[in-house]
Amino acid sequence: MDRVFVEYQNFQRISFLEDSHPKGDYENCIFTSCIFANTHLSNINFIDCTFNHCDFSLVKVSNTAFRDCKIKDCKILGVKFEECNTFGFAIHF
Repeated sequence: MDRVFVEYQNFQRISFLEDSHPKGDYENCIFTSCIFANTHLSNINFIDCTFNHCDFSLVKVSNTAFRDCKIKDCKILGVKFEECNTFGFAIHF
């Protein structure tokens, strides 16, 4: 499967339960009111991304990279951040 490279995109009100989240690199993207609950974000790199009002309940984040990301007013339950890629790991809540 090919990896995608996405930059400077705005994602609004997308339910990734129905639409699969392609594996790859997301740089300088904004996610607003998106639903990631119970999805696999494993092996995805988020770089300088902002998440506003998103639902991260029980998301799988094995080897996921969050590099200088901002998470604002999001629902986060049962996420095992210790499984993330630790290289450059930086989340601002």
